[in-house]
Parts: sequence; C-alpha cells; structure tokens
Amino acid sequence: MDDSVAEAAFHQLRGAGALLVSGSRSAGETSFLRVESLPNDRALKRGGTNVTLVPPNDWLGKKTLVASPVSVQISAGSGGKPQGSLSFTLAPGESVVLYASDAKPNDFTIRPAAGEEKFFNWWGM
Repeated sequence: MDDSVAEAAFHQLRGAGALLVSGSRSAGETSFLRVESLPNDRALKRGGTNVTLVPPNDWLGKKTLVASPVSVQISAGSGGKPQGSLSFTLAPGESVVLYASDAKPNDFTIRPAAGEEKFFNWWGM
C-alpha cells in the first residue's frame, strides 16, 4: 500500500490462488494482514496453497513480523521472489495473521476507515 494512504481497511479481497486478504491500516501504520486459503480442489491436490506477498512499506526492514499460526519465511530475493517478500503455505481453509511484533493490535476487528466527505457517494449510492 502506498505510504500516502494513512487510513485503510479491507475485508476478504479475493486474491490469486483462492485467497481472501483482509487488513487494517491506521495513522500510516499497518496494523495487520490476514490471509485465508479457500478450500478448493487444486489446493487439496497440491497439499496447500503457496503464498508469496510483499509486505507493506512500513514493515520493511524495521520490524519483526509475527505470524500466527503458520511459519513464514522472509525471502532474500532468491527463486524469482522479490527481496523482502514473505512466503508461506496454507492448507485449504487455513489462515494466517501477520503483524509487527512491536505493535501487536489490541484486536483484529476490521472497522471502516474514516473517509473524506469529498470522496463520498461517487456512484450515487
């Protein structure tokens, strides 16, 4: 996410490989990311879904990440993966929550981010 975005919240955005991604950012700091693997035939046959993601800029190089409950590897840029990327495997139906160890969220609830009124009602809804 771009550093200029101070407030953001999203819940279950669909990602490649039958993944749902949720997260929260407040005051320019990413609180947490949650990645869930949806049950699907392809993942069942392979024994899980391999996930590689680049963490938010505010996590790069300055924080230790905590992942619960699966093990997460931080790539040094080998094997075609970008430097600093995170890699892990999720079994179908399994999820992982990532957050900085020095800033554990009090809760992992997704709440609407405060908006700017000038951006409201763009589509007449």
